[in-house]
Amino acid sequence: MSQSAIAKNIELTCLVEEGVPEWIVGDVSRLRQILVNLVGNAVKFTDRGEVIVTVSPPSDATTEIKHILEKGDRSVQLHFSVRDTGIGIAAEKLPRLFKAFSQADSSTTRRYGGTGLGLAICKRLVELMGGTIGVKSQPGFGSTFYFTIDTQTEPASATHGKQHQQDNALLQDKRLLIVDDNATNRRALQCQTQHWNMLPELAEGPNEAIQLLTPNKTFDLAIIDMHMPEMDGVQLALKIRSTCSNEHLPMILLTSAGHGNLSRSELAEAFDAVLTKPLHQEDLRNAVLQIFRKHPAEATPSPPSKIENNPSPTRIYSEEFATQYPLRILLAEDNPINQRVALLMLSKFGYRADAVASGLETVEAVKRRPYDVILMDVSMPEMDGYEATRNIRHLEQTTSIPSLRKNKHIQIIALTASVLQNDRDLSYSAGMDNFLTKPMNPAQLIQALTQAHALLHPSAATNKTRDP
Repeated sequence: MSQSAIAKNIELTCLVEEGVPEWIVGDVSRLRQILVNLVGNAVKFTDRGEVIVTVSPPSDATTEIKHILEKGDRSVQLHFSVRDTGIGIAAEKLPRLFKAFSQADSSTTRRYGGTGLGLAICKRLVELMGGTIGVKSQPGFGSTFYFTIDTQTEPASATHGKQHQQDNALLQDKRLLIVDDNATNRRALQCQTQHWNMLPELAEGPNEAIQLLTPNKTFDLAIIDMHMPEMDGVQLALKIRSTCSNEHLPMILLTSAGHGNLSRSELAEAFDAVLTKPLHQEDLRNAVLQIFRKHPAEATPSPPSKIENNPSPTRIYSEEFATQYPLRILLAEDNPINQRVALLMLSKFGYRADAVASGLETVEAVKRRPYDVILMDVSMPEMDGYEATRNIRHLEQTTSIPSLRKNKHIQIIALTASVLQNDRDLSYSAGMDNFLTKPMNPAQLIQALTQAHALLHPSAATNKTRDP
């Protein structure tokens, strides 16, 4: 739904409240079908303002999920709501909403389209999941569609649970500055980070943020929205970097996709990660963890000296690296901001990589030009990275196209925001050769490219190891 929301310049936010279990047992496809229908309607009937999706435990909240699990009772009822600031619905028309082929007002069909069947299907699916669905609305003030489902919690695996505890310890009591002019976004970020035992402090805009950043009040991390009235996120970050007391503060930029006015140099200079809204909680958590894993003892980063596990003494961000390890690289990444940042990172190593934005474009690109390495985002439109990799592996064995001569093996490196072992297994089973988590760490990227070069040119790698 994000592209539709961005096109209408409305905020789309998801809030998972405290007490909601991380894992549940249920029908993911049908739950997605309900949410896509409700969120799609909310975006369609909202011309300004916001759409907020909230997931919460029962309002009476008899006990927290961990206590439920301790008792052995895994049953839980979850509450979902989709609130918008759109056109709203008159009270006398609400009873007709969940009837098949019916809409609250025939004029909405002419203006917005649709048959009115979607809500009837949602009602049926919710009831099959043991829940109920309803709506509250007022013309001119928006609508809130809400529903419940009966489900069961599923404990995380022992391995995942141990890793989760380690990650929580890494985030414990970290001081976080959140800068966003949208109150809903601030609340969502506050709730998410408080769940991770961080200590968030909120600023409604850049000026308030600058007032908070004093020599006597330090933060471990800042999360900054791109679009704010006083100055944008890049301008704020550069201003923070220019102050002596906060020049090393790690920062994450939140931005909507499709904003091409961000220069590569500004992004690389100012931010440790760039995430696209609507924000996925897992993406944010992974980005924050990556930053603190790099600097576990303190938030102030020091510049890296040498490339870890690299046989050469090349320093990070030296264009000599590409001369020493020449590779033809294709970047497959649909997010324009992530694409720019990755291309900039590669250019600092001396590479002039090509870029595509979908799995289909990736397959077509390798048919036209020979590549040594593909940095493959696993989640892309039209065809995901897994399917694109399978197609390329098939072409390598069957085609007579010069760029994909038989038995040639392109080194394909998966790019994903997930750090779970299952995602690694999916990547390798699809035919990928390596795995990197996003946001990319320069040292890890160097190591992956070094390994790729060694596999492509084993004799050259042997000679390098024998050099005095």
